[in-house]
Amino acid sequence: MKLGKTQSFCLIALLAPFASPHAADAQLLKRPAPLSGQIAATKGGEQATLLPRKTWQRAVTQQDLKAGDVLRTNPAGTLAIVFADGTQVRLGRNSVMVVRLVSKSGPSTLSLQRGRAWGRSPRKRSNLSIETPSATAAIRGTEWAITADDNSSQLQVFSGVVELSNEAGSLTVEAGQAASVLRGQAPTRTVLVNPTGREQMLYFVNLASGLDLIGNQSEPFLQARQSGAEGDWEAASRQFADLARSDNPADRAAGAYGRYIAAVQLGEMPSPPSLDSTVESYLARSLIAAYDGDLQAARQIADEGLTAFPDATSLYQAKADVQALLGNADEAITTIAQARAAFPADVTLAIGEADLLRDYRGSPKAARDLLQPILAADPDNFLAQKAQAKNWMAIGGLNEADRLVTKALTARPYDAELVSMRAEILLEQNKLSAAKVEIDKALEMDPGNALAGNALAQYWRRKDRQEEALAASLAASAHNPDYGMGFLGLAQVQHELGEPGLAEQQLDTADRLDPYNPAIPLARTGVALHDFAADDAIANAREALDRYRARGGEYVNLSENRETGSLVSQAFRFLDLEGWGRYYADRVFDSFTPSSYFDQAINQTPGPFLIRNPDGSYNAQQAQNFDRLSSFLQGVALDPLSVASSKRRLRFDNGNFVEPNIGVAMLDENLRNQKSVSAGLDTIFDAPLPTAIWLRGNYTDVTDHRRRPDISPFSRRRGGESWFLSSYVGLELTPSDSLVINAELNHDKGLSETNILAGFDNSFELEEDREKDRNFLFGLYNHEFGYRDQMTLAAGFGSSQLNVITIDTTSGQPFADQLTRDRDSFTYLSANYAKGIGSLDVRLGAEWSDVRSNLFSAAYNFAQDLVAPGTPPAGFQFRTTEARAYLDLRYHPVEALVLQGQIEGVARDIAGFSEELLNWRLGASYEPVEGQWLRAAYIRQSRGLFDFSFRPVAIVGLQPNSAPSFRQSRGDSLIVRWDAEWSDRLFTTVEYQDQELEAVQYAIPDLPVDITGFPVSVKRISAQANFWLGGNIGLRAAYAYTDSAIEGGFVSGDNVSQAIGPSYGCATAGLGFNFACIYELGDQLPFVPGHFGRASIVWSVPAPVRLKATLSGSYIGGQNDDLGLPIEDVMLVDAKLEWEPLDRRLAVNLSLLNLFDKQYDSATDVAAPRLTVVAGVRVRF
Repeated sequence: MKLGKTQSFCLIALLAPFASPHAADAQLLKRPAPLSGQIAATKGGEQATLLPRKTWQRAVTQQDLKAGDVLRTNPAGTLAIVFADGTQVRLGRNSVMVVRLVSKSGPSTLSLQRGRAWGRSPRKRSNLSIETPSATAAIRGTEWAITADDNSSQLQVFSGVVELSNEAGSLTVEAGQAASVLRGQAPTRTVLVNPTGREQMLYFVNLASGLDLIGNQSEPFLQARQSGAEGDWEAASRQFADLARSDNPADRAAGAYGRYIAAVQLGEMPSPPSLDSTVESYLARSLIAAYDGDLQAARQIADEGLTAFPDATSLYQAKADVQALLGNADEAITTIAQARAAFPADVTLAIGEADLLRDYRGSPKAARDLLQPILAADPDNFLAQKAQAKNWMAIGGLNEADRLVTKALTARPYDAELVSMRAEILLEQNKLSAAKVEIDKALEMDPGNALAGNALAQYWRRKDRQEEALAASLAASAHNPDYGMGFLGLAQVQHELGEPGLAEQQLDTADRLDPYNPAIPLARTGVALHDFAADDAIANAREALDRYRARGGEYVNLSENRETGSLVSQAFRFLDLEGWGRYYADRVFDSFTPSSYFDQAINQTPGPFLIRNPDGSYNAQQAQNFDRLSSFLQGVALDPLSVASSKRRLRFDNGNFVEPNIGVAMLDENLRNQKSVSAGLDTIFDAPLPTAIWLRGNYTDVTDHRRRPDISPFSRRRGGESWFLSSYVGLELTPSDSLVINAELNHDKGLSETNILAGFDNSFELEEDREKDRNFLFGLYNHEFGYRDQMTLAAGFGSSQLNVITIDTTSGQPFADQLTRDRDSFTYLSANYAKGIGSLDVRLGAEWSDVRSNLFSAAYNFAQDLVAPGTPPAGFQFRTTEARAYLDLRYHPVEALVLQGQIEGVARDIAGFSEELLNWRLGASYEPVEGQWLRAAYIRQSRGLFDFSFRPVAIVGLQPNSAPSFRQSRGDSLIVRWDAEWSDRLFTTVEYQDQELEAVQYAIPDLPVDITGFPVSVKRISAQANFWLGGNIGLRAAYAYTDSAIEGGFVSGDNVSQAIGPSYGCATAGLGFNFACIYELGDQLPFVPGHFGRASIVWSVPAPVRLKATLSGSYIGGQNDDLGLPIEDVMLVDAKLEWEPLDRRLAVNLSLLNLFDKQYDSATDVAAPRLTVVAGVRVRF
């Protein structure tokens, strides 16, 4: 899920004023440049003199300020201002501030003549001085609070450094310190009581929350609330005043509170009302004090009321709200817990407990479950509807939240918080235009609405309008400086604008204000990965997991895209600490979280068979994963916009962006050379539908001089060319419906030549031209019925054609050439249904595959495009179909235990031959001690016609080692794995796999000579250690021992024997081959090394350099070739370099494989790749 889906609305809602007046004098005054700042939020009744005017006028939100302006607040007033240098200031009640001079750069001065001010200034960018009658505070990028009167000043510093001075002396005040000064005397240091600074941020409980807590549901009260929401505070004042004269004490208190609020909104300076000693009067007085901003007095009044009326549940709730605003969440939770113990049936207290569980304990599911019976009994309970909507939003149940918000708005269309929540839901659904309508509506109701302000900032971020996003983010955080999650968005914007230092300041602020929120270190992890700061990435990834476990809440992922997976996993994989990264990815796997599948797709799958990578390297720890595409498709089904991602820019959401790229690459080795050019595009846009597009194109020219003994002993390749076009398009059709379309075009052409007709001279008379085309169109549709309840439909159609043209360049015969054509068409259909039922995840599905093949061979005259007359062409057609149905159950009853089982029925028909199979997969994982994870699985599976499926491909995160199995053959795998995190520096993994493979087919490395076996066994035990050394260095060491055996028929070289005779090959007895070489049952499999060891060290240099260097060494030993002869053991060293300067606009990659040019054989008389240089440059726009 993206950043923002788990935002807390409780605290921010408490801070947002209910509405702003629309008085005649509340008009914006247009001001010419240069501007010094802008008012971000008002409460009501604040005033300003705006030069050249000399009279006081109403201060209004979004009013531009200039040097010489004066701002003042009344006894209930509060102002939030954002100045031109990025400084955010909150001006408390009964305060006066003069704007002397503020500019984006250069010295700036403000004058606090009296009252209280809190501020946050940009780190290392601020040159601000705050003058008071008794001293001057020099601000240099910090968070501070100042109180001043005619004779004294008090300074508190929460972050950074402030120099406090006057004519009598100066004092440096650092973070966590305080100071005071009397006029004419030197400053002195004092004790800072509250280092977090929440109380000094000048918070107040807003009137909407207060009116909710009053709990009055009478018709006059509701009518007065609606009048206020519509901006008619004069009518609201009259209606509240009428209610205050009621004979009912509850109505009198509610009316008195409402009348006080209305007076403030009208710019009056009311006195707190005199009320009788009732529960409602204590509540009204406490809320009035909280509204005025005197939170300590509000708590004291609530305590006095509880002493007089210990059964007053509304006073418990009011006290808890004030405690939360003061930063004492534990005290608030204790208050509600005590009240709940005494009054377990009270609905208001239950709602309050749910809010605290969600916002401060990271347990939105528990909060949701607490409110479900309340809404079942009373579906129209407005406060329960609102709280439950927040719970659903926190766990990603956007459709459920939207239904609740829609219902609540029907009852109270004037509720600005609900409108803001609707906007937030639409933003998360990527409905930006609709969200903007709701944001504007909420801001029209209340220009200082903090919820709507944060939504507006997010809107501009997602629209990729960073300057507007910065202004909105600064205004929102000035209005609500304690909302930690809001600073993550501000950090992203400042990082985008090239201000990493300011971005870091926002993250520091968020961490200080919300030290238990896992989203904050996850954001730091994302920034660190973007900057190649490996140490910071790992440290913050570990911190995120620690916070997640400590809170027991929902796991948060920021960046869900197909290339990086979750940030926690990627932090370790960045330094090649694969075992560690996989442990964290598998450990937090969730069946309905897209990044879980992307993590699964990038897991490294070991491969015991020596099958080289396209660049000629071999790493037994990382082989081809046939299930990778399956995992990827299951991930994009959950989040279609994740098909596109930005490499150049730091993105925490699926906001709009466009990123084209072009690149060139080359590979150079003794026997082959490749040159390629490629281009790509990643983009996301929101209109007319939220859409993500991923496009890639590549052209490669190949020169190849390796042997081709499958056509002649005297042959060689000449090379060829290839190109491909590939695209993914993801669309969110509705909030519940999504579509992903994939289209691919591939073309490969290769030319070989042989002198088999001329003997041993230097001429080459026979040419073979192989040309293959493959086209594929695939689409998947996902419908979400509800939370963790969805259906996925998929269909794919395609074709491929292989033409093999053999030309005799010396023959004068008209039909001496040959044409062989293999044409296939294929269809794939899939449907599955997945649902989470408590701790049980269920997936039920079926798939259908159909391949139709047409083989054609004939003598041909290509000059005349004719088949040889009199010689009928050979042709063969057949059809293969396969149907699969599966049921997967994943049970997670407690944190430490996961059980998973899967059963799959397969029915296939191959050219009229039918068979039915039953596959199963069983597994369990258990973590008896944190950091020691045990897993075991038994997997019986058979390869399908296609290498992708929508069934879960891993069992408790375990998958069989990669093997070149025959398509549609079966394999049994017993897997046991032990992951151990010994410290924050050391991690180990031990895994054992016992595989019985029904049939395999592979080739001699570096030679197209087929090897086929049926069946074979492969037993492998591997161990690896991951060391995080610090200094941005990671070390990985691994060893694997493999015991492989021929268990039945086995043959190598059968394709070569058809070309050059039966002397070339080896086989077990009874297969009908007359080879001199014989395999025996129990022999070791060719090209399956008995020993493989590898060590790598990775080092990175953070931004602005962004460099990563890898040095690795591999040992390959204990292997035989296709003739049963031993192959010499070999040690190879590789070096790789990745450099992404210029803010990742440029990417340079260089690999030196077989760095020391080791000369060795892949098989008898088959030269292995020598020093191979692979280099590439890519430019991102």
